[in-house]
Parts: sequence; structure tokens; C-alpha cells
Amino acid sequence: MAKIELKNNELEQCKNMKEQIEEARKNEEDIKQKEFVECKETQIDSYNIEFSNIIFKKCQCQDSNFNKVTFSNVIFEDCDFSNCDFSESTFIKVKIKNCKFIGNNLSESIIYDTEILESNFEYANLSNTKCKNVKIKDSNLKSATINQSELKQITLANTNFQKAQFFQTNLNKLDFTSCDIGGIVVDLKGLKGMIVNEYQAIELANLLGIIIK
Repeated sequence: MAKIELKNNELEQCKNMKEQIEEARKNEEDIKQKEFVECKETQIDSYNIEFSNIIFKKCQCQDSNFNKVTFSNVIFEDCDFSNCDFSESTFIKVKIKNCKFIGNNLSESIIYDTEILESNFEYANLSNTKCKNVKIKDSNLKSATINQSELKQITLANTNFQKAQFFQTNLNKLDFTSCDIGGIVVDLKGLKGMIVNEYQAIELANLLGIIIK
């Protein structure tokens, strides 16, 4: 996992994301070297903006547009970005810790070298995403939709995938043994090579209509 190196004393502290986005558009620049602290905003439109070397801390930014946004070397900590559109966005060297991304649309996004820790992605849409070198630990992806996605070098630990959907997604070499996969929806092809414990294997057998005596 690539290490994210950000020092607070080297970042400009901001409390209004909309102002920074407007300034970046006006000057045709990316947003760099900022620490957004306790921003409380809704309906932000950051379409096609790039955030690099950024910390978002204790921010609440719901119902906003982050479509086609690039996040590079970014930390989200103790934030609520629920019900936002992150579709077709790019996450490279990102850490998301103790955050809410409930109901977010991350479809067709690229997620590389990223950690998701102690965060809530319930009902999130991660279909058609490309994920590589991603760690998901102590998080909630209950009822998430992860269809037709590419998952490579994924590390999973103590995460809730109850009722998550994995249609046409290859789960080969993904280790779910420490996770809750109760009620997941997956096709037969996607099951090949999936790593589960004996109790999960019984549940998956029931899902496929296999009767174990």
C-alpha cells in the first residue's frame, strides 16, 4: 500500500470548499496543498476538479457532485459525504477513515492504492469500477452494488458485505473469511476462486440451491 505523506503545517487551512472550487475554476487550476476542516456544505459542484495533497477533516458535504473528480494523495477523516455523486472519479493514494459515504454513486470510478478504514459505504454503487491495491477494513458495505467491476490485489478484513451484489465480478483470490457475507448476491462464475470459511461455504451452497446433509 502506497504511503500517504501529508503534514498539516504545510497545508493551507480552509473552511469553505465552494469558494476554493470557484477560485480553481476561475484560474483554471487544481486544488492543492489544502486542509479542509469542519466544512458544512451541501450541493457542492466540483465536476472535473483535481484535488491533490489534501486533507478533509470533520467535513459534512452531502448531496454534492464530485463527478469526474480526481483525488490524489488525499485523506478523508471523520467526514460525512453521503448521497454524493463520485461517478467516473479517480482515487489514487487515498485514505478514508471513519467516514460516511452512504448511498454514494462511485460507478465507473478508478480506485488505486487506497485504504478504507472504519467507514460506512452502505448502499453505495461501485459497479463498473477498477480497483487495485485496495484495503478495506472494519467497514460497512451492506447492500452495496459491485457489479461488473475489476478487483485486483484487494485486502479485506472484518467488513460487512451483507446483501451486497457482485454480478459479473470476478472474486477470485478475494479472502472474505473475516467478513460477513450473509445474503450476498453473486453469480456462479464470480464465485470461482473466492476464499471463504466453512460456515460461509455452507451459506453459499444454500444460495446455489445445494442441499447439504
